[in-house]
Amino acid sequence: MFGCSTLAKIAKQCNTLAKALYYWEKEFDNSPTSETINLLVQTNYDLNQPEAAEGMLAFARKNSMIEENEENLEKS
Repeated sequence: MFGCSTLAKIAKQCNTLAKALYYWEKEFDNSPTSETINLLVQTNYDLNQPEAAEGMLAFARKNSMIEENEENLEKS
């Protein structure tokens, strides 16, 4: 069976970004990492949802999941 990360990558390749976002969120729920945060932020920006991307960054900063030097995620 495929994991959430694999399904998200397949969905993104098929240009079904909303489905990719769904699987990245599941992946984040299972094991939050800075890579998953980056993918969530980027996918939200790709879906023209900057508020969601900025909210994810704020949540990650508040919970010390990313460091200030990872601010480049914001403009990706």
